[in-house]
Amino acid sequence: MRVIDFSKFVCAAMAVLTGTLYGQPTGTFNLSTGTWSSGNDATNQCSWNGGTNVLTVNNGANIAVSGSTNSRRIIVANNAVASVTLNGVTINLSTNLTNPFALSSGANVTLTITGTNTLSAGGGSGISIANATLTIGGTGSLTARGGNLGPGIATGGSNLIINGGTIMATGASQGAGIGGDANINLGNVTINGGSVTAIGGNNSAGIGASWLSNSGSITINGGSVTAIGGPATSVHSPEPGPGIGINSTSFVSQISLVMRGNAVVFTSSLHVSNTANVTSGILVVGNSTHTFHPSEFTLTQNATVPSGYRLTIANGKSLTVPLGVTLTNSGTIIEAENGATVIEGTLSGSKITTSFAEKNLSAVYGQTLEDVELPVTAKAGTFSWYLNDEQTPSDVSAGTVARPAAGLSLTFVGAHYNAAQVAVNLTVNKAEPPEIAAFPASATEIIYGQTLAESELEFESDDNGTFAWTAPNTVPTVAQSGTAFEVTYTPNDTANYDYSGVALTSMAAVTVNKADQTELAVIAVTGRKYGGNPFALETTGGSGTGAVTYELVSGSAATVTGEGLVTITGVGDIVVRAVKSADDNYNAAASEERTITIGKADQSALVVIAVTGKKYGDDPFELETTGGDGTGAVTYERVSGSAAIVSADGLVTIVAAGEIVVRAAKAADDYYNAATSTNRTITIVKADQSALVVTAVTGKKYGDDPFELETTGGDGTGAVTYERVSGSAAIVSADGFVTIVAAGEIVVRAAKAADDYYNAAASENVTITINNVSSITAHDRHVIPQVKPGEDATVIVPVSKLAAEFTAGPNPISKHSVEVKFFRHGSGINNASLYIYDAYGNRVNKINISDKSIGKSDRREVGRWDLKDSKGRAVAEGSYLVKGTITARDGKKEKISLILGVR
Repeated sequence: MRVIDFSKFVCAAMAVLTGTLYGQPTGTFNLSTGTWSSGNDATNQCSWNGGTNVLTVNNGANIAVSGSTNSRRIIVANNAVASVTLNGVTINLSTNLTNPFALSSGANVTLTITGTNTLSAGGGSGISIANATLTIGGTGSLTARGGNLGPGIATGGSNLIINGGTIMATGASQGAGIGGDANINLGNVTINGGSVTAIGGNNSAGIGASWLSNSGSITINGGSVTAIGGPATSVHSPEPGPGIGINSTSFVSQISLVMRGNAVVFTSSLHVSNTANVTSGILVVGNSTHTFHPSEFTLTQNATVPSGYRLTIANGKSLTVPLGVTLTNSGTIIEAENGATVIEGTLSGSKITTSFAEKNLSAVYGQTLEDVELPVTAKAGTFSWYLNDEQTPSDVSAGTVARPAAGLSLTFVGAHYNAAQVAVNLTVNKAEPPEIAAFPASATEIIYGQTLAESELEFESDDNGTFAWTAPNTVPTVAQSGTAFEVTYTPNDTANYDYSGVALTSMAAVTVNKADQTELAVIAVTGRKYGGNPFALETTGGSGTGAVTYELVSGSAATVTGEGLVTITGVGDIVVRAVKSADDNYNAAASEERTITIGKADQSALVVIAVTGKKYGDDPFELETTGGDGTGAVTYERVSGSAAIVSADGLVTIVAAGEIVVRAAKAADDYYNAATSTNRTITIVKADQSALVVTAVTGKKYGDDPFELETTGGDGTGAVTYERVSGSAAIVSADGFVTIVAAGEIVVRAAKAADDYYNAAASENVTITINNVSSITAHDRHVIPQVKPGEDATVIVPVSKLAAEFTAGPNPISKHSVEVKFFRHGSGINNASLYIYDAYGNRVNKINISDKSIGKSDRREVGRWDLKDSKGRAVAEGSYLVKGTITARDGKKEKISLILGVR
C-alpha cells in the first residue's frame, strides 16, 4: 500500500534560464492556513512541512506568500536561485527564537513586496542572509524587526540590494537595523532606490555593524535613506551606535561608505573610514549643518527630512524639487540668505526656515517709517514692516536716537517659507534739550541712621527731568547736621536730547537728629547650677559706642557686678537688666528684664562600696557609700536576688547563698539634686558544714546480720552516702548498709552532699573490724560429695547485675547454718526463681523468689536457701553460683547473680 505524506505540499517552479527567474509566481502559499491558495505542486521546488512550520523555497522557485502567522516561517534552501513575492504577509515570532525569513548559504533571491508586510523575530533577525544575495524591490512596504541580539535585516557577510519599496528595519538590543549580527561581518549593502529607514538596537548602527561586528561596504546610489543608531548602554559600550558605520574605533577602518547619484541620506551619526567617496547626493549627519551635496542638486524621487534632522541649503547652494516630486519636511529645512530652494513640484510638511543679516536703515528723529527705504531680495518673497501695535508705517515715528519705534522689525514672507523676522538698525539724531527748573535749596529733617534718600528735597516740578541726591545712600552724622550735600538733575530724555554743556548738579542742606538705639536685650542664660563657675552676661542689639552696664533687679541666688560678672551663691531665680549709654549719634537704651534660673547641682558619683567574703551564716553587716554631695539622706534597696534582706538604712541580713544586687540613693537638698548609684552585686557563698563523723562500729564478727552505718555532725539537707575505702571483709552500700562477707577489716568514710546553703563535707576514714567465729556447731547432716560434671554439664559463669545490688547474708556461710538469706536494693518485683549451681556447673536447687521489704523501703528480702539440694541433702563446702532473672513491677527485666561461699 502506498502512503502519501500530506504534511508536505509542493509548488510548481518556473523554468530557470541562466540563473534568472522570469514570469509571474505560479503559486501562492497562505501562511494563515499552511496551505496553497493557488498554484500546484508539480515539480517539488517548494515544500511545506507542517511538523516544523517551515516553508522551504528550493532552486528555481517563483512563488507568492500571503497571510499572517505567529509560528510559521520561510527558509530559502542552500544555493537556491528563486523569486519570492510577499503580499500582505505578517510573521510574528515573538515567542520563537528563530528568523521569520532566512536565506541559506549560497542562495540568490529576488524579493518583491506588495501591500503591507511585517517580519518580526523573537530571537535572531527579521530577515537573515547567510553568505547569500537578496535583492528587494516592489511598490509595497516591508517592516523587519530583529529579536534578541538580532538585526532587522542581518546581512551576515552577504549581499543586500534594495531597488524599491518602503523598507523599515529595526534591530533589537545589540543588533543593527541593517547589518551584521553580533560578531559577524557587515557584508555589502547597496541601495539604488526606494524609501529605507534603519534603526539600530543598543550600541549598534542603523546601517552598518552590530555590536562587535565589523568589515563591509555600504553603497547608496539612489533613494531616500534614514539611518538612526541605537543608544549607549553601560553594560557593553559607553558609545551609542552610529546611524551609518560602527561604534568601535578599532574596526572603523573596515567599514566604507560610497554615495553617488541622487541619493538622499539622513543619519544620526557617521562612523566610517572616510567621507571622500561621497561624490553626489545629499548626506545629512545628525541635527547639524554638516550636509554634503553639490552646489546644484535636483531630487529625482520623493524624499523626506525626518523629524529631528536639519537639511541646510548653504550660501551658494541650491536644491530643486522638480514637477512630479514631493519633498516632505518632517524635520527642519534651513536656507541661508544666499541659498536657494526651487520648488517646482510639491513641498509638504513644515515650510523652509530662512534668515537674513541685519539691515541698516536711517531716519531723522520725528520722522515716520513711511519715509524709510526697504531692502530688496532675490528670493520669492517680499519685505514689509512688522509692528506690534499693528499701526501703519505712516502713523509710527522712526523712534528715538537710542531705539527704533517700539515693536519695529521687517518680515520676509514667501509661499514656501516660514515668516522671517529681519533685524533693523535705525540711526536717529538728537535734539536740543528743554530748559531746567530752579534747583532745590533745602530738604526735610532725618534722624541718624537714615540715608539722604529719606530726606525729601523741596523743589518746583519739572516735567522734563527729576531732582535727587547725588549719593542717596549717604548716612550723615549728627555732627553733619546743616551741612549741604550735592543734588543731581536727571533729564527724562538724554537719548534724544543733547545736554552736553548744561550744569546738572547743585547743593542742598539737611538737618540730622539723634536716633534711638535698636532694641537692647540681655542674652538668655540657661543650664547654670549651684557650684558653677562665675560667668559673664552679654547683650544683643543696641547701637553706637555707649558703654553697657548691668544691675541685679531681684533675687539672691547670685551677685552681679556692673560689668556683668555673675557669681553663683545659691539656688533660685535672679532678675537682671542692662543699660547702654548715649553717644554722639544715639540716645541711651535699657533692656527688658531677664530672668536667670540657678538650678541645683548634680552630686558627684555615688558608689556603693564593694563587699566581699560574705557567706551563709555570717552576721548581718552594713552597706556603705562613697561620693555624693550635700545633706540628703542615703537609702539602700535590693534590686534583685534573694540571698539577703536589705533594709533602707543599709543593714544586710544573710538568708541564703547566692547573689544580690543593691543600689543606693542620696536624697536632694537645697543645693543638690538627688543621686542614684550604679548597681552593686554582692555574692553570698555557701557555708562549710560542721565536722562529719562516721559513728564507730565494734563487736562485729563474721556471720552477723547486715548492719547500718551512722554519722554525727554535718549541716544542711544534703544526702549522706558511704563508701568502702579499703578491705574486703564486708560490702558497703551507698546508703550505709554493711553486709559481712569475711573476717578482717574494712575502712569506710561518709560524705554529706552540698545543698542550697552548705558546701559538701567528707568524714575522716573509720576502720571497722570483723572478727572470726569462735566455734561452729556440727550438724548431723549428710554431706553430698561433689562430682565432676558429665559431658552435658552446663558451665556456669557469673553475670553482672544490671540494676539494684543483690547480696547474701552471711556470705560466706557455715555449712552448719540453718539457712542463708538473699537481699536486693530496688523496687518491688514479681515472683520468679533463683538457681543454685556448684563449681562444676551442676544445678543444685531451685528457689522461688519472694518479695519482702525490710529496713529501709528500698531494701528487700527476695529469698532463703536451707543449704540443701533438690533432694533434701546438705551440700558440701565450696563455692556456689546463685543466678536468676527477675521482673520488676514496672515490667523491666533484670539479671542477678553472686558467688556464695559455704565453709
